[in-house]
Amino acid sequence: MYALVGTVLVVMVSLAYWNSQKLNRQLQRLESSGFVITEDLQGEPKLLYDESHQRLALLSPQGYEVLQLSELISSEILYDLDKRGDKNYRLELIFNATRLPKQEVRYRDEFLAERIHKRLRQARLGLEPSAH
Repeated sequence: MYALVGTVLVVMVSLAYWNSQKLNRQLQRLESSGFVITEDLQGEPKLLYDESHQRLALLSPQGYEVLQLSELISSEILYDLDKRGDKNYRLELIFNATRLPKQEVRYRDEFLAERIHKRLRQARLGLEPSAH
């Protein structure tokens, strides 16, 4: 029994490490393309902001997508309940880009989803982030 649990843990850690390495490679590719990360807006996929070029990037181990902030039409906080009754929060981003009209970014809790939602509104309006 313990051997099985140990094997499962080794496999899980190995997969997490492999995913982390893939994500780091995609991040290096993104930065070498000229994207300057001003803010890490977290989430899954990772949402990044380049303030000087007014761009957003959605980054995952499989790749990345860069969009102009002006292509963001709206954003909305959504949630659903899992089997245990826990809420799974996500931010739905609606773009006027044909290659990526809608994207959901998952967050660990409502507070973080709300904070990022507010920050995106500020960025779209050209406002500085408020002090925390």
